[in-house]
Amino acid sequence: MTQWIPVVCRPGDENLIPLEAIQALQDVMEAGKDAGKDSLGKFTTREQVKRAVRHGLDYLGGDRSDEHLTHLFTRAMFALATEKGILNLKREERG
Repeated sequence: MTQWIPVVCRPGDENLIPLEAIQALQDVMEAGKDAGKDSLGKFTTREQVKRAVRHGLDYLGGDRSDEHLTHLFTRAMFALATEKGILNLKREERG
């Protein structure tokens, strides 16, 4: 059964995110860190998006040798965090 976690975007406005999606994101980040591939904050927004698109294209092309959708989700989160300045990259490094 899918579990959902509440996320409050605005007071009185609650959205639900499937817990399995957040757990998959965490698993990818932990595996990357354990393998010495922790890329959170190491790439520009543009590079993170390019890597996300590559995972999407691999998935659409039928490649099931990797968790492409989970990696796409992770890269998209990294790109958003970079673009929003959450990762404290200089503006010129975000592009």
